[in-house]
Amino acid sequence: MAGPALTDTADFDREVRVAIAECVTERGVVPASSEVAVRIAASESDVSDAFGRLAAARVMILRPGTTDILSFNPFAAGPTDFTVRSAGREWWGLCAWDAFGIPAALGSDGVVQGACADGCGVPLEVRLAGDAVGALDGVVIGFALPAREWWKDIIFT
Repeated sequence: MAGPALTDTADFDREVRVAIAECVTERGVVPASSEVAVRIAASESDVSDAFGRLAAARVMILRPGTTDILSFNPFAAGPTDFTVRSAGREWWGLCAWDAFGIPAALGSDGVVQGACADGCGVPLEVRLAGDAVGALDGVVIGFALPAREWWKDIIFT
């Protein structure tokens, strides 16, 4: 298989991005580059290159030193401290911000579950229904860094 021509790179990256999104919504899992390559009939090398470009464009986060997806924003690849029930499945977000984005991305209501991060570990639950957000009294979400600094170390943030 020939790789995408330079003028076609954006179209190829869009095709890869759509294939990833379809895998996530159809099966509830973030796919490997090999699965995406089969799905779009492309070489794994070309898909891995596209993964790198998409990560550089902040579409997704790769595990350091690999082409494995850690998060296809807002969907985390595996269990995290932020569990989301939405659209009949369980999902994970890397952070509260991503967790809230999952029901929005799916166009569905949802429930975000986590735990108090101040050390007490009290379980917390936030319900998202349409434009309404419901939480226990006193639930506050704090962000340690301003959003403009998140991508300086997105895995930590």
